[in-house]
Amino acid sequence: MAVDVEEVARGLSGWGKFSIGAEITVSEFRDERLLHERLANFRCLQVKRQRETIGVLVDTETWLNLVATVNQLLADRDRLDDQLALDLIALREPHATFEPGYPGLTDELFAAAEEQAARETRQR
Repeated sequence: MAVDVEEVARGLSGWGKFSIGAEITVSEFRDERLLHERLANFRCLQVKRQRETIGVLVDTETWLNLVATVNQLLADRDRLDDQLALDLIALREPHATFEPGYPGLTDELFAAAEEQAARETRQR
């Protein structure tokens, strides 16, 4: 299965384009009631000192959604990296098959190869 670059691009098209609903100044930020009210209404606030944005504050749900999105993007990247490697192998060796590995498999393969080499040496 080849990597569908267009599918990946469609999935990333909205990344980084979330709107920041409102502003809150550093002095307003200290007012817990106002802070809760603004977060309830807008979910995402630019924290400003004078005219400079010094941070962004998001509510819990928005934060959890961002974390989930980042985790999904990382999983997609890993899946695409794996698929790309398989696609390259398939191009170079069309009859090759892929067997999923597990921790310790490389050590087992080297040990088996060493045993085979030792048997062949004894047989000579």
